[in-house]
Amino acid sequence: MTARLVQVGFDQLNMHRIVLRIAVGNRASERVAEKLNFVREGILREELKVRGSWLDHTVYSMLDHEYQKHREAIAGIVAGSLSVEE
Repeated sequence: MTARLVQVGFDQLNMHRIVLRIAVGNRASERVAEKLNFVREGILREELKVRGSWLDHTVYSMLDHEYQKHREAIAGIVAGSLSVEE
């Protein structure tokens, strides 16, 4: 689903930048961001309070020119010919 949303963001909505915020320690989501070639920017400390505890989040982003470079690989993931888990 994330790969398809990246395509929509850049191809249909003409976005310049897409940002993902992932809770630190959520390795599965971090792996998806990495597989889609998002760039890790850093950590937002105590960014969100969940059930009384402050959580840090890692910020990943992709710029339009980066998407253009990885467009075929992302299309392959969307088409099912490549897996995010691979």
